[in-house]
Amino acid sequence: MGNKRIFIFYHLYMYSGKRWQTLFKYHLNEIIQSGLYDECHSMHLGLIHNKERNMQELHEIIAPYSKIKVLYKRDRNTRPIVVWDKPKTIVNRQLGEGETILKMAHAAKRTRKKKHSNDLYLFFHTKSVSHKPNKFGDKRRMVGRGWFKKEGLNINTKNGKQFSRQVKEIMCRKVVGEWRERVQELETKSVYYAAWNFFWIHGDLLKKFNFSTFSKEAQFPKRFGKNNRHFTGIFPINLYGLIHNETYPKIMRLYGFSK
Repeated sequence: MGNKRIFIFYHLYMYSGKRWQTLFKYHLNEIIQSGLYDECHSMHLGLIHNKERNMQELHEIIAPYSKIKVLYKRDRNTRPIVVWDKPKTIVNRQLGEGETILKMAHAAKRTRKKKHSNDLYLFFHTKSVSHKPNKFGDKRRMVGRGWFKKEGLNINTKNGKQFSRQVKEIMCRKVVGEWRERVQELETKSVYYAAWNFFWIHGDLLKKFNFSTFSKEAQFPKRFGKNNRHFTGIFPINLYGLIHNETYPKIMRLYGFSK
C-alpha cells in the first residue's frame, strides 16, 4: 500500500446469545479472505458486553490474529459513559456504534506526523445484531431502500429476516470485499459512505474532528444532542457537512456517496 496505513475500527455489540459471534465471524472471515487483513496496519475493537464469558469467547476467536487489538470494553449496563476527555463529556445513555466512532476520531487526532498523512480508516459494526431477524424496523428498511435503489440493487425490504441477511452480506461486500476500490476512491476523495455508519474516511478529514465544534454546529448533533444515539448518525457525512457548510436536507441526500 505504499505509504498508506489502513486502520480498521469495529464496534462489536456482544448481545443476543450467539448471534454476535455469527456476525463477527462472518465479518472477520471477509476481512481475511479479501486480503484486507494482510494489508491493514491494525484492527481495533470497541466491545460492549453483557456477560464476562463473552470476553473469553471473543479472545478465543481473535487469538490467532496479532493485528486485532481491544480498544476498550464496557458492560452495557455501566453508566454514565465518558465519550470524550477534553472537554470531559459524560452521557447517560447508549450511543451504539458512536462510542467507538468517537474513540476512532480520538486515535486519529493523536497521529500528527506528516509521513502518516495518507492514513485511511474503515469503520463498520455488528449492525442489526440486537434485532430479531423479523423485527428489523420499518424506519431502518426505509433508509436502506433508498441506498439499495441508488446502488441498483433489487432488495426485498418487506421481509425483515431476508433484509437483515442482505444488509450483512451487501454492506460487508461494499466496504470490505471491495476495499481496493474504496482505497482507490480515497486517492481523490475524503469519504466513502454506504449506509448505517459503514464507511471509509481519509485521515486528513477525520483529524479535523473537533468535539466541541461538532457538538454545536454539525447537523445531527444540533438536532438530537449528545444524549441521543443519533449524535453520531451518518458520522462522516455530518463531519463532511460541517467542514463544507452543508445544510440538513443536503446531508440527508448523501447516502451511498463519496466526496
